[in-house]
Amino acid sequence: MSMRDNTEKHVATKLGVKPEEAFRMINVSRSLGYKLIAEGVIPSVKLGEKRLIVPVSGLEKLMNGSGN
Repeated sequence: MSMRDNTEKHVATKLGVKPEEAFRMINVSRSLGYKLIAEGVIPSVKLGEKRLIVPVSGLEKLMNGSGN
């Protein structure tokens, strides 16, 4: 089993991930990732004043082509 397979299984059990982890999952740069969050393409939840979480369910929809 590859390291990527282990990471994907671990992430699949989470409800949300940090933005940088989400960007790696969908293979986009940090700057493009934050732009896509601002545009609503990548769903996110703001916790407190600064912390962003990207719901795994939203990423799965995005990767499967379901979009918003």
